Amino acid sequence: MAYNPTVPMANQKIEASQQPIADNFAALAPFGNGYGSFTNQSTPPTFATGVDGVYTQNNATTGINELYIHKQSAAGVKEIPMTASILSLSTPTANSSGWTYLPSGILILWGSVTSATGLSTITLSGGYPSFGAILNISLTPFSSSTSDANFAVRLVSIDSTTQFKVFLSSRTSTGSGTGGFQYMAIGR
Repeated sequence: MAYNPTVPMANQKIEASQQPIADNFAALAPFGNGYGSFTNQSTPPTFATGVDGVYTQNNATTGINELYIHKQSAAGVKEIPMTASILSLSTPTANSSGWTYLPSGILILWGSVTSATGLSTITLSGGYPSFGAILNISLTPFSSSTSDANFAVRLVSIDSTTQFKVFLSSRTSTGSGTGGFQYMAIGR
């Protein structure tokens, strides 16, 4: 039985509204008890035009049942796998790569790179969902030692939905070497 938002009506007598109110509580009981139970869908369900919804379906990237939001947007309807992330596949460790979706549909990818000083092209690949567009990339130098890493890393360009360029250099001197950095790419 479906939830009826028009119950009770202002002019309804108590005896006429008791059963519809009880039916509404029954329809909402799974959510009111702190959980929702969703049947896994083989394909996205059909929602009426202009209606948002929530459902579960196996995700192509994770291969497991994930919670989706069916969302209206300026670009049309989006099916957002809001629980899909690296956590569905493994337990990430420090300096490892990973990814996650936000309920808004924003995709975040992160990882660690070791590179020689100078200009480097970084390619995002390997088990990640792909970007439609990269909106921002943040970079942070790192070192596995407890001493100063003495490296700076700068974003040069975002070349495509899978590549960006960085320039790695010593902070305090000239010359070549190798340094590490972590990145976080945000996109849709």
